[in-house]
Amino acid sequence: MSAGDQVLNIGSVSLPIASATLTAGLPDPYWCDTYNNGHGKDLRWRLEIRAQETQVDDDYWAPVLYVEHLAFPTRDWCQLETQEYVWDQPFDKYTSEPNGGFYVFEHANIGKGRLRFVGRDGRRFAVRWDGLCDIHWNATFGSDVAFSLAAQPTFTHVFVDGSERDTSATLRARLDTFLNVADFD
Repeated sequence: MSAGDQVLNIGSVSLPIASATLTAGLPDPYWCDTYNNGHGKDLRWRLEIRAQETQVDDDYWAPVLYVEHLAFPTRDWCQLETQEYVWDQPFDKYTSEPNGGFYVFEHANIGKGRLRFVGRDGRRFAVRWDGLCDIHWNATFGSDVAFSLAAQPTFTHVFVDGSERDTSATLRARLDTFLNVADFD
């Protein structure tokens, strides 16, 4: 996939992709226990796709699509290239987290979606994403607007949050529970 093949289609509008990043995060378990009833201690992947600002009728759009709480059943980040995430409602029924977000003029839900990782070249992944989003702009771009995209997000880093109780060794050990630490610099 070349840079020119990276595009977001929203209804009849096509916008080139400006940036695409993939990151992962591991929260501080002390924070989860204290403020989140012990929930959310797992590794979560975050994908963010930004389209280039483009004039649509009399306005300028620079949409952002994002998923902040992806979980995959692998310890090898390279195997993300075979993963798929599908949903048919705005919020995850187990975690109550949003399944995906779409921003044009305000943050809105992606009520139905299919996100596929279809290839990898080093730290760059090829993704395909389609679904129904809310834009709330006019009758044509209101709710349940069809979209599709092809993009190449770059895996940039993993955040491991900790508290004053943690050391480099405890942070590394916690990360090693979810990902093969030897695979990273």
